[in-house]
Amino acid sequence: MEQSSTVYLRRLEIQKRLKGDEAVLAYQGPSAIRNNDVHHPFHANRTAYYVTGVNEPNCWTLITKNEQIIWSEPNHPKRLIWEEARIADNYCQEHGFSQWYPIELLATKLPQYLKNISLVHTNAPPPNNLTIPNTKPLHELVEPLRLIKNPDELDAIKTACSISAACHNHILSNRKHYTNERHIEGAFLEKMYHLGVRSSAYPAIVATGSNACILHYTRNDQGINPNDILLIDAGCEYKQYASDITRCFPAKKQFSKQQQAVYEAVLDTQQFVLDQIKPGVTLSQLNIATQKRVSLHLSDLTIINESAQVIYEHKLFQKYFPHGVGHTLGLDVHDIPTKKEQPLTAGMVITIEPGIYIQSHSSFNDIGIRIEDVIHITNNSYENLSQGALKTVSDIEHNY
Repeated sequence: MEQSSTVYLRRLEIQKRLKGDEAVLAYQGPSAIRNNDVHHPFHANRTAYYVTGVNEPNCWTLITKNEQIIWSEPNHPKRLIWEEARIADNYCQEHGFSQWYPIELLATKLPQYLKNISLVHTNAPPPNNLTIPNTKPLHELVEPLRLIKNPDELDAIKTACSISAACHNHILSNRKHYTNERHIEGAFLEKMYHLGVRSSAYPAIVATGSNACILHYTRNDQGINPNDILLIDAGCEYKQYASDITRCFPAKKQFSKQQQAVYEAVLDTQQFVLDQIKPGVTLSQLNIATQKRVSLHLSDLTIINESAQVIYEHKLFQKYFPHGVGHTLGLDVHDIPTKKEQPLTAGMVITIEPGIYIQSHSSFNDIGIRIEDVIHITNNSYENLSQGALKTVSDIEHNY
C-alpha cells in the first residue's frame, strides 16, 4: 500500500481532527479459535481496519497529531515454517507508518508516546494494564466518516455486488440441477471463488418453501420441492467491503399464479420505494412508504380482508412484513447504526429489501419473497449497485 492510498490519507484526516493532547489507539485482535489450535480465517475488526488499514492479527496502532506508530508480530524464523510472513518492518514503506515496533516492545514503548496525551480514542481496554486518564469509544470518532463512502470504497462495493450478482445469475440459470438447498449454497460459493474472492459478507441464506419465511434461516440443508419458491440471500466481500443481495425464483421454470402475484407485489413495492430515494429523505420515511405499499398489496391480494388503510394503521402488515426496509452497508454488511430521522446523504450506501412472507393462508402457502438491492445515494437520486442480478419475471422464467 503506497502512501497515497485511501487509508493513508484517511489517517492523515484523522490526525487533522485530533487535538494536540489526543490520540487514537486501535487494536486488531488475534484470529478467532475454531477448535483447539485451529483458527478461523482472520477477519479484521472493522473500526480498527477503517482507521489503520491493518489486516493482520495482534496489532496495536497509535495515531497522534504528528505520528503514526504500529506494533505488530515480527517474522520469527521458526514461525515462518508454519505460517506466511507478516508485514512487520515493511509497514513504514508499504503502509506509510512513521514507526514500526515488534509487539514485544509495546509495554515499554507505548507509555513514552502517551506522556503528553490526556484523551485516547480506542476500541479496546489499554494493553499491559496501562493507565490512561481518559478514553472515548473509537467508533464515535469513526462512524460519521464510515457513513460516507469515498470513490475507492464505492468501487470495492460495486465490484463485490458485480461478483455476487454473477453468482446469483449462475444459480438462477442452473436451478434445474439442484435438489437440495446445500447444492445452491455450494454452487454460489464455487462461483464466488472462481471469480476471485474467498470471503462471504455473511452466512448465506438458501431457503425453499416455508424456510423462506424464516428471516435468518441458515441451515441450508433441506430438499427442494419443484413447486417451491427459492430465496437466496447471499453476497461476497471484496477488499473487505460487503455486498448484500436477495433474489427469489421458482424451483421450476415458471411461477404459479399465486407465487407470481406475491412476487410482483414485492417487486412493485421495491420500485415504489426506490423512486422516492434522494438526499434528504430518511430511512424512517422509506420504512413508512414500504409499510403502506405492502399494506395495499396485502389488501388487493385479499391476504388480509381489510382495507389498506386499516392494515397500515393497525399494523396488521407486520405478520407478513416484520422487518425494516433496509440498512447501511460498507465494511460490515449491517454497517453503521443510524438514527431514524437521519437524512440520507450523497455517498451513503444502503439496502432496500421489502418482503412478504406467508406460511399459511387459504390461497397462499409457504411463499417467502424478499428482493434486496444495494443502493448508492447520489447527489440527486440513487444508483443501484446490484442491478446486474436478474429479477424481472420474464428474466427469471427465460433463464432456466
